Amino acid sequence: MTNVDVRTVDTAAGAPSISLNDIRYFSIRSFEGAVVAEVSIAKFTKDSSKVDVKNGYANWYQSFEDMPLSMPSDLTQVPDVFINVYKASFTGKKRVGYIRVKASDLNNGGKPQWAQIQRDIFSDADQTQAVGFLQYSLSFAPQSQFGKRTPLSKPTYKKYQLRAHIYQAKELMAGDADAASDPFTVVRMGKFSAKTKTIKSTCFPLWYESLVLDVELPEDLSYAPEVNVSVYDWDQLTKNDFLGRFSIPVSKLKEGFEKTPKWYSLYTTHPEITEGAVLASFQLIPAENVAKNPLSKITPEFKDCILEISAIGLRK
Repeated sequence: MTNVDVRTVDTAAGAPSISLNDIRYFSIRSFEGAVVAEVSIAKFTKDSSKVDVKNGYANWYQSFEDMPLSMPSDLTQVPDVFINVYKASFTGKKRVGYIRVKASDLNNGGKPQWAQIQRDIFSDADQTQAVGFLQYSLSFAPQSQFGKRTPLSKPTYKKYQLRAHIYQAKELMAGDADAASDPFTVVRMGKFSAKTKTIKSTCFPLWYESLVLDVELPEDLSYAPEVNVSVYDWDQLTKNDFLGRFSIPVSKLKEGFEKTPKWYSLYTTHPEITEGAVLASFQLIPAENVAKNPLSKITPEFKDCILEISAIGLRK
C-alpha cells in the first residue's frame, strides 16, 4: 500500500513544489527484497528512500524537499503524474509497475484512495494477477492554497479483529485437466492473513468458514489497507493457480454481523473482466468489543434431495 501526497503549483502563485508524504506500499504475493517509489511528472522525478519489503509490506515515513516545477494553470494541459514502483538491488532498479493519474482528476482535496498497480510489460512479475496496490493522495492547486506542510509522524495503531465469513463460491475457473479446481480462499489485510480449507474437484465449493484475524491498524482508518480476498486452485506438485480476487475498503466494514452475505465478483488482472464469485460477509471489531460480539454460526441446515433428469431425446 502506498500513500502519496503530490502537490504541483502554478508558478504565478509562488515558488512551485512537489511533495511526497507518508509513503507505504503493499503487494499481494510480493517479492522479498527492497522497493523504491518514484513520483514523476514531465521531466521532474523524485525517488523515495529504499525500503525492505517484509511479508509483502513496506513503510516509508519521509517528506521530499520541494521540487521546482513550471506547469500551466489549466489542468488539462498538465502532464499526467506517474507513481512508479521499482525493485531495487545493488545493480540498480527495475520497474515492476506504475499508477498513472491525470492532473485534471486531482481535485478531490488530497483524500487517500486505492488503485491497482499496473504491471510493467517488461517486468518478470506474475502476469496472471495484480502486482500490488497503492493508496495515494494527490492534489493540484496554486501554492497559495496550501498551508504549512505538516511534519510526518508514524501513525498510532489500534488492535482490531477482522472476521471474514466465507460461505461459498460459484462458477470458478477450471484449473485442472478434469475441468474442475481444488479451490481454497486466502484473506489478507496488510501483513495479516488466513486461509480456508481446500475443497477438491469443484468449481462450486462450499466452505462455510469464519476466518479470524487479529490485526493492528492505524487509528485513522482512512490509511488502513483494504481487505484482499484471493482464490487459488491447489496443486500438489506445481505452483497453486490463481483463480481471482476482490477487495473490500475498510469504510465498507461494520462491527456487527450481517445476516445476509453478498456475492463478490472475482477478477485476475482487470477489475472489469470477471469470472466466478464468492459469497462472503465481513466484520471489523475493535479489540475491546470482541467479547460483546460472539462468533456467529454461518453453516446452514442441509437436507437430502433427489435430482431427477429425464432425457427425452437429442436433435440437431
